[in-house]
Amino acid sequence: MKTRLVVAISLVLLPVLAGAGDTDVDPTFGVGGQIRLSATSPLPTFPPADVAEMPDGRLVTATPAADLASITITRLLSDGSLDPTFGIGGHASLPVAGDSPQVRRVLLPADGGVILFGRFVAAFDEGLARFDASGTLDPTFGSGGVLIIPSVGMSSTDITAILAANGDIVTLGEARETISGTDTSILVRRFLGDGTPAPGFGVGGKVLLNPSTEQEIGRAIVEQPNGALVIAANFEIVRLLANGSPDPTFGTGGVVPSFARAVQLLSDGDIVALVGNAAPNDLVIERRNPNGTLDPAFGTGGTVAVEHLSDVLVTDLVVDASDRTTVFGTSLTQWRPVTVLARFGADGILDTTLGPCGYGVVGVQLELPRYAQQSDGRFLIVGFDRFTTSTTQVGMARLGTPDAEAACLGPFVPKGSTWRMRVLRGGTGSQWSWKSGGTVTAADIGNPLTGSSYGLCILDLTPAIPQLLLASALPPQGLCAGKPCWKRTASGQIRYSLSDGRTQLTFKPGTAKKAKLTWKTNETGPFHLAPADVAPISVPVPLVLRLARNDGAQCWDAVHAREVKNGGTSVLLTSN
Repeated sequence: MKTRLVVAISLVLLPVLAGAGDTDVDPTFGVGGQIRLSATSPLPTFPPADVAEMPDGRLVTATPAADLASITITRLLSDGSLDPTFGIGGHASLPVAGDSPQVRRVLLPADGGVILFGRFVAAFDEGLARFDASGTLDPTFGSGGVLIIPSVGMSSTDITAILAANGDIVTLGEARETISGTDTSILVRRFLGDGTPAPGFGVGGKVLLNPSTEQEIGRAIVEQPNGALVIAANFEIVRLLANGSPDPTFGTGGVVPSFARAVQLLSDGDIVALVGNAAPNDLVIERRNPNGTLDPAFGTGGTVAVEHLSDVLVTDLVVDASDRTTVFGTSLTQWRPVTVLARFGADGILDTTLGPCGYGVVGVQLELPRYAQQSDGRFLIVGFDRFTTSTTQVGMARLGTPDAEAACLGPFVPKGSTWRMRVLRGGTGSQWSWKSGGTVTAADIGNPLTGSSYGLCILDLTPAIPQLLLASALPPQGLCAGKPCWKRTASGQIRYSLSDGRTQLTFKPGTAKKAKLTWKTNETGPFHLAPADVAPISVPVPLVLRLARNDGAQCWDAVHAREVKNGGTSVLLTSN
């Protein structure tokens, strides 16, 4: 059944939904908050790179080279420029064996060097490589700076790694006892700084946990200040003592049942984990006390459902110095990837000041991304960039230089904004037409040809916590079918158009009623129409559409509170 509004809604939004946020791109980093690291191979199915921050703010990243014959380690200054004191002009190279190199983690020891963990020593073997602070392989580590990690059982895979406080390297993954993959165990290994197995940890520097006929895989690991290791695995969270034995004070025999995918520590010793099957609307954040029980002061009984991000695949989380938890994901409603962030306070309440949509909708398009948070709170995203250049490259963006909070500019009243969804050939499309309630200058709009980027969102205001229904990103610059995606006229009007016509944006500056915004897209988020539909479609009212600059405080929006038409092939909403 269709939803109708009974009470008039003002066009002035709640303050928590307005203004810029911590997901603005950082204009001091690269160009428009982004840099391109290198050309790379055709898009594989695994993340292309990792990034880590040094104590002085410099960044280290690594990615396979385009010819797959080496891995390039790059050290950057804090502004994204190359560090000339590392390697040759900021780059060091690691030759690889096999044709499928992978970068899984970049670790930074206290001596200023770099430890690379991934698959680069053979087609199916993981390895570690250690470079000194100048970018030269460290001959005291492994064999000539490289260590081949030996297989365990019939086969084994090390998925991730951390650097312990004492300089040891800890890897986590799975070991299989049969070729078919049954009878798997969580595999934890510990190496000294020179690459030799750590004595006193498990048996010969390794621990096998919880053998199971299911596919038991360790996915994430963190170290507590006392040296204990907290592990997120397919079916449980495990805590090991520093010697590798299960911690009897945690859960039952060191184990708490949980489908954990990521894990972090809070300042009071509590544990937060991303739990679920990694499907949209099927994830929760758990906060557990040091003994493994759920913390009832967090969310509802110790859990918070990540249900406000429709069609967003959430894959990771970080915790900042204020014990706020930020989850990262990629919108699945886009033809091109859109990074979406949501931040929760220490009590589990959604922090709607993160971005102009109450969530972070980032105007960069990076596929298979990895995420990190710098010590100053700024976010880093690294992934494949296939959309802003004519070749596939690895790109990195930095977020988190919020502008002064400012309310979004709304449309003129009445009916200054309409949103229409209709059946199109081959799918469903929508159009937002907006006429300004105040003056919009060319400077307000920005210049996407040189660095301005934009995030666009549709929000459902009917629940107590606004739900993000659609997230769309319009990155700066970029090529569409070999031609610039953006055009700007002498009058300051900007136009964005994908070569396939799936997304188009036109924004014209001017005074009230003269400034106009039109957005057309085939990206409809959770709304789906079919030509055979004849009954009214369930569309939430009021519905908010908002466009925001990622490099400034400007944003434009409208609350669509009046349903004008609702039939089998179209829906029309207007602002009241």
